Amino acid sequence: MERFQIKRQIVSSGTMETTGFGLVGPLTRTKINEVFGKNEKIIQPSTTTEQQISISTTEQPIADVQSQIVNSQQISEIKEQIKQFQTLLVSLLRQLVEIILQQETEKMIP
Repeated sequence: MERFQIKRQIVSSGTMETTGFGLVGPLTRTKINEVFGKNEKIIQPSTTTEQQISISTTEQPIADVQSQIVNSQQISEIKEQIKQFQTLLVSLLRQLVEIILQQETEKMIP
């Protein structure tokens, strides 16, 4: 969804909570209808398989499909992964600073 929004200049940064980046809001829904028409196949991720479903935007709003894709458990899992990556990033940055400082110190010693 994010690539679609970037490509069509709907939104290109932020989060779902701040700018709606990655969510299907009114602007994105309108653009989807313009690009794909009223009746298109949508791939809905599943924990076991990917299944194709065909929906009509007049029968079921795209926002409903989006809410089915991301549930609160997935959000919690993603948030935990982000925390783990942030911790790892901080650790790697500290190591990098130590290496740089050590190299600078070695340059100063004749």
